[in-house]
Amino acid sequence: MQKKKEAGLSVLSSHWKKKQFDDGMTGEEILAVLRKLKINPSKFWEKLGINTCVVDKETNKVLHYHCDIETALICCIENREKHLGEWD
Repeated sequence: MQKKKEAGLSVLSSHWKKKQFDDGMTGEEILAVLRKLKINPSKFWEKLGINTCVVDKETNKVLHYHCDIETALICCIENREKHLGEWD
């Protein structure tokens, strides 16, 4: 489990370096990570749940914060729900 988690975070980290926006990632960028990790998008979005987002003023794209993406990804890999302390 730990190796899968580390691999997932490594893939996510490499995508962060290529991301389009400083504040977070778009849904399309997240889907690219999920495809690479072979994680079911429905499962990911369920684990992400309701979260705080920001809209880029220039493009009007919704950006999901990195910390929320990381938490949801870990929950998918570990097949668990968020712990109380992981909610922001």
